[in-house]
Amino acid sequence: MLITQTGEQWKDLRSEMSLTFTTGMIKRMLQIFKNSGDRFVFFLEQEIPRSGPEGEIELSDAYSK
Repeated sequence: MLITQTGEQWKDLRSEMSLTFTTGMIKRMLQIFKNSGDRFVFFLEQEIPRSGPEGEIELSDAYSK
């Protein structure tokens, strides 16, 4: 992971990743991110009422979907 690296390892990894995640690439992926977020919110809205009076759900299960 980029954020856990330091020094020369960070610099090398960052230069490789910069080629992958250009501004244009992120702009093209924005709709995918939005759709995924919308689907996740819809899932939560369906699951929370089913979770009982506490309204608790297991997020690891939710994220895996």
